[in-house]
Amino acid sequence: METSQVPESSETTSNSSGDSTTRRSWFRQRYLVTFMITLMTMNLFTNRNLISETSDYFAVITHKTNDTKFLNHCVELHQNAVKKSPNNFTKILTIKSETIKSFQGIFFICYLIAHFPAGIYADSRNPKHLISFTTVASSLINFSSPSLIKVTKGNVNVMRFVIGLLGAIQGIFFPASSNMIAHWAPMRERAALTSITVAGLFLGICVSKIGPNLIVESSGDWATPFYVFGAIGIILTLVWELWVFPDPHKDPRITPEEKQYLDQEMQGIVDHRRKSVPYLAILTSFQNWIMVFANIAMRLIWNFIAMTIPDYMQDILKYNNDQTDLMSSLPFLPMTVTMIILGYFSDWITRNGHVNHLTMRKLFSSLGLMGPPIYMLTGSYAGCNRFAANIMFIISISLMAFSFLGLYLLPMDLSPNYTGFLTSLSNGLGSIAGIFIKHITAWVVPDKTILQYRQLFWLALLTAVVSNTVYYYKK
Repeated sequence: METSQVPESSETTSNSSGDSTTRRSWFRQRYLVTFMITLMTMNLFTNRNLISETSDYFAVITHKTNDTKFLNHCVELHQNAVKKSPNNFTKILTIKSETIKSFQGIFFICYLIAHFPAGIYADSRNPKHLISFTTVASSLINFSSPSLIKVTKGNVNVMRFVIGLLGAIQGIFFPASSNMIAHWAPMRERAALTSITVAGLFLGICVSKIGPNLIVESSGDWATPFYVFGAIGIILTLVWELWVFPDPHKDPRITPEEKQYLDQEMQGIVDHRRKSVPYLAILTSFQNWIMVFANIAMRLIWNFIAMTIPDYMQDILKYNNDQTDLMSSLPFLPMTVTMIILGYFSDWITRNGHVNHLTMRKLFSSLGLMGPPIYMLTGSYAGCNRFAANIMFIISISLMAFSFLGLYLLPMDLSPNYTGFLTSLSNGLGSIAGIFIKHITAWVVPDKTILQYRQLFWLALLTAVVSNTVYYYKK
C-alpha cells in the first residue's frame, strides 16, 4: 500500500480563498468534531476503570505479602505505606488484589475482538452512529453496574462479565473515531487535530485516577461516580447526534468556505462515499504489518509505563494509595500539553516543506519508542530519591507523546479511506500487550524489589530497541 500524497500546493502555500477565509474564524465544524471526540474519549477512559477505582469502597481487598525487606532498598520508608481503607463504607465482599488486576486482561481481550467489525463497518458505512452507540452503551453499563454488584453481593464472575462487555463496547470506539478524523482533518492539520483527540485519552486517565475518589468522598456513596460519568456520556451522545456529521458533505451547518477548503485539501486523497474494504491489499501489505509490529511494541512500552509506575511507587517508593493516584496521574498533564504542541509543530514543519511526512512520523515514533524506557530505567537508578525518580518518570511519560504522533497517525497516512480497518489491526492487535502485561510483570517482578523492577525496565528498553530498529529501517 502506498502512502497517500498531498498536492504540493496544499503543502507549501495557502493558495485558495477558502483556506484564507477559513483561518479568519476560530471555530469550524472540524474543530467541533475534534473536541467532541476528545470529550467522549475522556468519558470512555474514565468509565472503563470505575469498578477497579471504587473497589476499595465496596470490597475488602487482600494483598499478597512478601517478606523481602532484605532486598528492598526503600524499606526505611515503610511507615509511609499506609493504605487508605474507607472503613465507613459497607463492604459486600472480600477479593484479592490480583483478581482485580486480572480484570484488565478480560477487558483487552474483548476490546481486541470488537475492533475488527467496528473498523470494517466504519470504513464501509457510517462511523458517527458507532461512536454514539459505544458512548451511550458504556454509560448504560455503568448505570447498571452498582445495582448488579449489590444484588449479586459482588460476585466476581458478574464483575468479569461487566468488564468484558465494557471492553467489547469500547473496542468499537477507536476504529470509528479514527475514521471520523480522517474525513475531517486535512493533511496540513492532521497531526494537530489528532493530538487534541488523543489528549482525551490522557486526560481521561487523570480523571479516572482522581475523579471517582473525590466524588465518592463528597457524596458518601461509592455508586455515585457510575451515575455521574454515565450521565455525562448520555449528554455527550445527544450533542454528538445533533451537531456532528460523518463528513463535510453530510453536514448542513458547515460553511461554504470550510467545505471548499476541505474538498481542495482532500481531493484525490479521501473519498467520502461508501466503499468496500480491500482486505487482500491491506493484509498483504508489508508496510501495514511493520506498522502493526511497531504498535504492539509501543503499546507494550505504554503499558509498562502507565501500569507499572503506580506499582513501583507503592512497592519501592512507598507512597500510599492516595499519593500513588496523584503522583502517577500528574505526568499525564505535561504529556497532554507536550503532545498538542508537538502536533502543531509537526504540521507546521511538514506543511512548510522542511521535512516530509514519512521522515517526521519515523522521527517521532523513534523518540516515542526509545525515550520512555530510557528515562524509566534511569528513574529506577535514583533509588529512594523520590524527587529524582518522579522527575524521570514525568519525562518518561511525556515522551510517549511522540509515539502517538508517529505511529498513531500512520493508518491515516497509509490509507485515509480505510483508516478504520487499519486502526483495527494496529490498535487492536496492539492491545495484545494489555492482555499479557500483568503476567510479564508477575514473572519478572515476583518479589517486588527494586532490582526486579529494574530488570523489567531493561526488558522494556530491549523491546524498544528491537522494534524501533525494524520499524525505522523498513519503509
